[in-house]
Amino acid sequence: MRYLLTFFYLLLVCRLFLLDFVLEPTNDEGIWQWNARCEQWHLPAHGILHNALSPVNHWINRALFAIVPPSVVAKRVLCSLLVAVAAGLSCLRLVRRGNESGAVLLLAWLWLDPYLFRMGSWAILEPLLMFGVVVWYQNSDRVAGGMKGSLLLGLLSGLLVGVKLTVIWLVLGTCACLATARRFRELAVFMSAVGAVAAVCYASVYFQADHARFAEIWRQHTTARTDVVSNVCGLFQGLPDLRAAFYTLTALLGCGWCVWQLVCVRKSLGAAPWAVMAGLAALATQSCRPERYLFPMAFLALLAALDAGLFRECRGWLGAGCLLLALGTNVLWYRNFVLAPANAGGWYIHERLEAAVARGGLIAAPPHLALDLRCPVQPVSVGLLSLPPNEDYMPDFLALQTAAAEPSGGDLRMKDEMLRRQATVVTKGFYSLYQTLQTPPAPSARP
Repeated sequence: MRYLLTFFYLLLVCRLFLLDFVLEPTNDEGIWQWNARCEQWHLPAHGILHNALSPVNHWINRALFAIVPPSVVAKRVLCSLLVAVAAGLSCLRLVRRGNESGAVLLLAWLWLDPYLFRMGSWAILEPLLMFGVVVWYQNSDRVAGGMKGSLLLGLLSGLLVGVKLTVIWLVLGTCACLATARRFRELAVFMSAVGAVAAVCYASVYFQADHARFAEIWRQHTTARTDVVSNVCGLFQGLPDLRAAFYTLTALLGCGWCVWQLVCVRKSLGAAPWAVMAGLAALATQSCRPERYLFPMAFLALLAALDAGLFRECRGWLGAGCLLLALGTNVLWYRNFVLAPANAGGWYIHERLEAAVARGGLIAAPPHLALDLRCPVQPVSVGLLSLPPNEDYMPDFLALQTAAAEPSGGDLRMKDEMLRRQATVVTKGFYSLYQTLQTPPAPSARP
């Protein structure tokens, strides 16, 4: 069984790094790297302020882009490495605790997971969160070791809050664990460490940002999404998204097993189950509940349950069957997430934009298509961010994403002006390119 587990883990690692170079770039990928790209090359960000939402991710990008030029692929390689290490550490922990069958199930779950098929190789926050959750979990039992353990876990938790504010549920879970054990001194140390680290993280970007824009983007991602009564009632309206249901059921299964252990064998409830339950409750109050928010909760719940003994006694053929089923499912994911996006046209438009840079024209384009263009670019196709329209900016080349994105008022204004100037229009997949300056013929598009 151990050899089969190793083989499938190596296949997972190869798949992660392969997808770094073949998947169509996505809009969110460029947004999360945009501020670091602009700071690295001293270029205007034109209203995007996603470093306000994840200062830790921002500083990681700054360090990465100081070594290699800004690009989606560079960050994807780093994200794939983080996911590979997180999966390896998780399986290794289970194997060392005598639960090889649990390690097989965890690896099969990662293989089967449709979102991880893409997310594991995306330059967004979830790979960093997955790695952080594994490190957090492996140190979560340190709170039982006294003040030093609580301090260390507080520092780790503060950094994770600096990655993404929504993982405050990790902090709430640890607080619940310490409070139920009446360990109030450790609780005070833990909360002090979390508050100090998180404050330093967000202050590091706040004092160099547009304060009004900083406050606005926080409002859009916090209070603007919170309406407890209507959002909780909305849980029971319509059919759930299949991926969200997949993660929710996994989280409930993991937490249920830990609670069953508490009832049957009086095994204390650790910080991880408390955290997942807090996360599910908090997410229920939000209007924005994408499956990626549920992913770290489901992964942590499953890891905690397997660590507590779930799936320990299992026949070898059943574990091998789980891995083979998960591997076969990837044929479907490959069709949906690799072959289909290959026709979206992003690489083709990107090459036309590269040619436009050589002509010295003004460019407006989605961030993920312009991340490696070393020139000022007005970001477009990010309407959900409510970017303030720049009435004075009139590009010579305008690329708009016509699918999987919402245009802003500024996008439409520039489009109308380009048509008034009799711009030529090239439509490819998800994109339309308007240009008033002629560019050399684009090289053949990458697959």
